[in-house]
Amino acid sequence: MEIDEIKKSFDQTVDDWKSATEEYTEQLFELRPSEGGWSIGQVCEHLIVSTKRVFVVIDKCLSGNDNENEQKTEAGESAIKINILANMKVQNPAHKENPPLQPENRLLVREAFEDIHHDFMQVAEKVKASKATGKEKHPVLGFMNAHEWLHTVDMHWRHHIKQKESIDAFLKSFVAHK
Repeated sequence: MEIDEIKKSFDQTVDDWKSATEEYTEQLFELRPSEGGWSIGQVCEHLIVSTKRVFVVIDKCLSGNDNENEQKTEAGESAIKINILANMKVQNPAHKENPPLQPENRLLVREAFEDIHHDFMQVAEKVKASKATGKEKHPVLGFMNAHEWLHTVDMHWRHHIKQKESIDAFLKSFVAHK
C-alpha cells in the first residue's frame, strides 16, 4: 500500500477505536472476560504502547541503511501483500506491559488515541519523504523497512478489532445477566 492509502486506512481504524471508547461505562471498560483475558481498556493500552514502540523502530529505519539486505519472513511477506496480520496469538515477551496495564479511564485513552493519530500522520510524512533503506527486525514478520513498519501499525490496530468483538460479546452477556 502507498503511504497515503495507509494514512486513510489508519484514519478510519483509529476513528473506530475512538468511537468504541464511548460505548462503554468505566466498569465495562475494565471488565476482563476471563482470568488472563484482557479488558477493552487493556487492549487499548496495548495499542497505544506498542504503537509508540513502533514509532521508535521507524526512526531507526529512517536513520540510515542498516540491515537493508535483510528480508521479511514468509509471514511478513504475506501480511504486507494481503494487508492483514494472520489470526494467530503472538506471545509477547514478559515485560512491564504484558499483560497491558489497565488505563486510568476512557477519556485518557481517547486523548492518547488522538495523540497517536497525530503522531502517525507526522511519521507517515517522514517515511514518505525519506530515501533511507534501513530495516529493523520484527519477531514474527522479519526485517522490514520504515514504510512496512508503518503499514503494520494499521494492520495491528485492525487485527485487534476481532479481540474487541469477542470481548464485546462477553460484555453483552454480562450486562444481560445483571
